[in-house]
Amino acid sequence: MPQMTSLFHLAVAFLVTCEATVSILNVVTFDEGLSSHRFALAEVLTLAHQLQAVFVEPSYCHGRLGTSCSGGVRLGSVFNLTRLRRWVRIEQEVPSSSVNLQNRSAHGSVRKVCLHSGNPADSCQHLNLTAIAGKSEAAVSALEHGEEAILEVHHYRRGSVRGLSSSVTHAITAALDFAEEQYDKVRQIMGLLGLPARGYIAFHWRSENHHAYEKCARDMLKSHAKLLQNRNSSSDEGPLALLVSDIQFNTSLRWGGMGELDRNSSGAAAQRALDLLFAHNFTKLDRALRQPGAPVPGDLAEASVWDLILAQQAGRMATCSGCHTEPCHSCAWQGNYARFVVDLRSQEHQQTLRCWP
Repeated sequence: MPQMTSLFHLAVAFLVTCEATVSILNVVTFDEGLSSHRFALAEVLTLAHQLQAVFVEPSYCHGRLGTSCSGGVRLGSVFNLTRLRRWVRIEQEVPSSSVNLQNRSAHGSVRKVCLHSGNPADSCQHLNLTAIAGKSEAAVSALEHGEEAILEVHHYRRGSVRGLSSSVTHAITAALDFAEEQYDKVRQIMGLLGLPARGYIAFHWRSENHHAYEKCARDMLKSHAKLLQNRNSSSDEGPLALLVSDIQFNTSLRWGGMGELDRNSSGAAAQRALDLLFAHNFTKLDRALRQPGAPVPGDLAEASVWDLILAQQAGRMATCSGCHTEPCHSCAWQGNYARFVVDLRSQEHQQTLRCWP
C-alpha cells in the first residue's frame, strides 16, 4: 500500500499548481442505509472524478458510512476499491488529518456543505448549514470552484448534486463489488452452516412493520415446500434453506427499525417463528456467528454484507421485491435491501423469485 498522506499535505500540494479548485472531497456523513450506499457512493465518486479531487475513504460505524467516526470498518474492507481507482484517487486519512481539517477550517481552506435531499431541518441546521441539495449551489460547476481546497460534505443523500455524468455514475455502480476478504469470510460461514455452494434455497424476509410472525413463518414453509417439489432433478439443491431477515436478537447487529423486538409480545412471537423455521431445515447467519472460530463482524454493516453474499450464492431465492400479493403483502416490507439482493443475483445470472411462491 502506498504511503498515506494527510489531507493537509494533499491540499497544499494541489494548491501549488492549481489555485481556487477543490482538491479533496471528504464526505463526513452519508444519510443512506446500506442498500442505498452503492448509489450514493457511485455519485460522490463521480463528483470526485469530475472535480479531479482525491476522495477520502470513509468507514462504517453502527451501519452508517462516513469519515466522522473513528474505528469501524473501512470502505476498502467491504468493497473492492481497486476497481474504483480507475476513476478516482482514494486515500485513507492519517490520525492527524482530522486535526488538520479543524485547524485549517478557521483559515477558510475547508468549505462545508450539507447535501441532504430530504427534510433538512434536523440534518443541516444543527451544523449551522443550509441544505443546498438540488439547488444551483449544488451543481458540479458551483462546487468545483472556490477558495477552499477541501470540500467537506455532510448528510449526503443520493440525487443531491446536479450535473453528474450519468455514464460515469452507471459505470462505477456496475464496477462496485465486495472485497475478496468478505467472500472468504462467507465461505467460512457457509461451512459452519453446512450450506453447499449453490445447493440451497434462500428466503428474504424483511419483517419491519409487519407483526404476524408465526403466520408468515408458516407461509414461508409452504413456499419452501413448493420450491422443493419443483426443483430440477439434475440440480445439486438440497433441503436446506437460508433465512435472510431483519429478525435479529443480537442488538449489536440489529438495524434501528427492529426495536420492536425488545417488546415482550413481538419478541416472543418472532422467536417462535424462528424456532419453527429452524425445526424445518432453515438456518440463518446468526447461528454461524455463535460457533467457535466464526468470523467476527466489525460492524453490523459487515454482517449485512455477509447476508447479501449468502443470498447471492444461493441456487434459488425468493424475496418480496415489488410483490403486492399474499403472503408478501401481509408479511414483508418492500425495501431497497430486497432490490439489492435481486441486482446481485442478476449479475450472477441466478434465478430470483420476486414473490414467495
